[in-house]
Amino acid sequence: MRQSLRPVAVAATLVLAVTLGGAASPALAQGTTGKATTGAGSSGQMMTKIAVPDVTAILNDAGIRYEVTTDDVGDPLILADGTASLVGERMAVFFYDCGPTGCEDIRMYSYYRSRSNVGLGVINQFNKELRWGRAFLDDDNDPVFELDINATGGIGREALRILINTYLSSMNTFAAEVDAP
Repeated sequence: MRQSLRPVAVAATLVLAVTLGGAASPALAQGTTGKATTGAGSSGQMMTKIAVPDVTAILNDAGIRYEVTTDDVGDPLILADGTASLVGERMAVFFYDCGPTGCEDIRMYSYYRSRSNVGLGVINQFNKELRWGRAFLDDDNDPVFELDINATGGIGREALRILINTYLSSMNTFAAEVDAP
């Protein structure tokens, strides 16, 4: 079954790459200089690093309250507790491979407390149906939902915004699937 879906998956990936990457590429975006940047700048530019302000601007637009801190190796870490504007027990944005101008990767992470026992069947079904992100049960059997975003080679600002907003809206879907309050 998986092999028969491969051409569809490749075609869908190419369409998405053209839609997201093409629309945000420096050569095609209006009003850009055509140069890749390393963090906060105009929305049409390509970024080679993701900086905290790039992510917090999107979270602010979504109305999510958060705290910016650092992890145990000194990389930035954004934490948001479950509030009216955010489903899930806690959401975190982890930053990886960081330098002075930003980071190569981020991981969106959220975990949930379910009102019922969530089985692997629910998690597997969610993973089958939702392409953007992955779900699993952690060591305490709490449902977790993640999405990795990589800036290596460049990512358009609008593509970053779309990916983060897709993750945020998928959190609601996941919460409903795992019967989270």
